[in-house]
Amino acid sequence: MRPNSITKWIIIEILTALIINTLVVNALPSIIDQIINEIDKEFFSTMNRVFNLILKIMRVAYIVVGAIGVLLWALNIETYRGKKLIIGAIITAIVVEYLSRIQLTP
Repeated sequence: MRPNSITKWIIIEILTALIINTLVVNALPSIIDQIINEIDKEFFSTMNRVFNLILKIMRVAYIVVGAIGVLLWALNIETYRGKKLIIGAIITAIVVEYLSRIQLTP
Protein backbone atom coordinates (compact mmCIF):
# COMPACT_ATOMS: atom_id res chain seq x y z
CA MET A 1 0.00 0.00 0.00
CA ARG A 2 1.11 3.46 -0.78
CA PRO A 3 1.09 6.14 1.88
CA ASN A 4 -1.68 7.99 0.09
CA SER A 5 -3.95 4.91 0.05
CA ILE A 6 -3.24 4.26 3.76
CA THR A 7 -4.41 7.74 4.71
CA LYS A 8 -7.52 7.29 2.56
CA TRP A 9 -8.18 3.96 4.27
CA ILE A 10 -7.71 5.51 7.73
CA ILE A 11 -10.04 8.40 6.87
CA ILE A 12 -12.68 5.97 5.55
CA GLU A 13 -12.40 3.85 8.72
CA ILE A 14 -12.71 6.90 10.94
CA LEU A 15 -15.75 8.17 9.03
CA THR A 16 -17.36 4.71 9.13
CA ALA A 17 -16.78 4.47 12.88
CA LEU A 18 -18.26 7.94 13.41
CA ILE A 19 -21.36 7.12 11.35
CA ILE A 20 -21.93 3.82 13.16
CA ASN A 21 -21.32 5.49 16.53
CA THR A 22 -23.81 8.24 15.69
CA LEU A 23 -26.46 5.70 14.64
CA VAL A 24 -25.99 3.70 17.84
CA VAL A 25 -26.08 6.81 20.03
CA ASN A 26 -29.26 8.04 18.33
CA ALA A 27 -30.99 4.63 18.58
CA LEU A 28 -29.93 3.88 22.16
CA PRO A 29 -32.38 6.23 23.98
CA SER A 30 -35.24 4.80 21.95
CA ILE A 31 -34.29 1.25 22.89
CA ILE A 32 -33.84 2.19 26.55
CA ASP A 33 -37.23 3.94 26.58
CA GLN A 34 -38.91 0.87 25.12
CA ILE A 35 -37.30 -1.37 27.73
CA ILE A 36 -38.30 0.95 30.58
CA ASN A 37 -41.87 1.22 29.27
CA GLU A 38 -42.15 -2.57 29.01
CA ILE A 39 -40.79 -3.06 32.53
CA ASP A 40 -43.16 -0.38 33.81
CA LYS A 41 -46.14 -2.03 32.13
CA GLU A 42 -45.26 -5.47 33.49
CA PHE A 43 -44.65 -4.09 36.99
CA PHE A 44 -48.04 -2.38 37.17
CA SER A 45 -49.77 -5.42 35.71
CA THR A 46 -48.19 -7.65 38.36
CA MET A 47 -48.95 -5.18 41.15
CA ASN A 48 -52.56 -4.96 39.99
CA ARG A 49 -52.87 -8.77 40.12
CA VAL A 50 -51.32 -8.92 43.59
CA PHE A 51 -53.58 -6.09 44.80
CA ASN A 52 -56.71 -7.85 43.49
CA LEU A 53 -55.61 -11.14 45.06
CA ILE A 54 -55.15 -9.45 48.43
CA LEU A 55 -58.61 -7.88 48.13
CA LYS A 56 -60.16 -11.29 47.42
CA ILE A 57 -58.40 -12.81 50.43
CA MET A 58 -59.56 -9.94 52.63
CA ARG A 59 -63.16 -10.36 51.43
CA VAL A 60 -63.10 -14.00 52.48
CA ALA A 61 -61.50 -13.01 55.79
CA TYR A 62 -64.11 -10.41 56.73
CA ILE A 63 -66.95 -12.78 55.81
CA VAL A 64 -65.47 -15.56 57.96
CA VAL A 65 -64.76 -13.21 60.88
CA GLY A 66 -68.26 -11.76 60.65
CA ALA A 67 -69.84 -15.24 60.56
CA ILE A 68 -67.82 -16.35 63.61
CA GLY A 69 -68.81 -13.16 65.40
CA VAL A 70 -72.50 -13.71 64.63
CA LEU A 71 -72.29 -17.31 65.87
CA LEU A 72 -70.53 -16.31 69.09
CA TRP A 73 -73.00 -13.53 69.73
CA ALA A 74 -76.18 -15.41 68.71
CA LEU A 75 -75.37 -18.56 70.69
CA ASN A 76 -74.40 -16.53 73.78
CA ILE A 77 -71.04 -18.26 73.93
CA GLU A 78 -68.97 -15.05 73.96
CA THR A 79 -71.31 -12.13 73.35
CA TYR A 80 -68.71 -9.43 73.97
CA ARG A 81 -66.11 -11.06 71.71
CA GLY A 82 -68.79 -11.80 69.09
CA LYS A 83 -69.79 -8.11 68.96
CA LYS A 84 -66.16 -7.10 68.60
CA LEU A 85 -65.64 -9.56 65.74
CA ILE A 86 -68.77 -8.28 64.00
CA ILE A 87 -67.59 -4.66 64.36
CA GLY A 88 -64.12 -5.64 63.13
CA ALA A 89 -65.62 -7.44 60.13
CA ILE A 90 -67.76 -4.39 59.26
CA ILE A 91 -64.77 -2.04 59.49
CA THR A 92 -62.64 -4.42 57.41
CA ALA A 93 -65.42 -4.70 54.82
CA ILE A 94 -65.69 -0.91 54.52
CA VAL A 95 -61.92 -0.52 54.10
CA VAL A 96 -61.62 -3.39 51.59
CA GLU A 97 -64.52 -2.19 49.48
CA TYR A 98 -63.13 1.35 49.51
CA LEU A 99 -59.71 0.06 48.42
CA SER A 100 -61.32 -2.01 45.66
CA ARG A 101 -62.26 1.26 43.93
CA ILE A 102 -58.59 2.23 43.57
CA GLN A 103 -57.08 1.59 40.16
CA LEU A 104 -53.34 1.02 39.92
CA THR A 105 -52.20 2.68 36.73
CA PRO A 106 -48.75 3.63 35.49
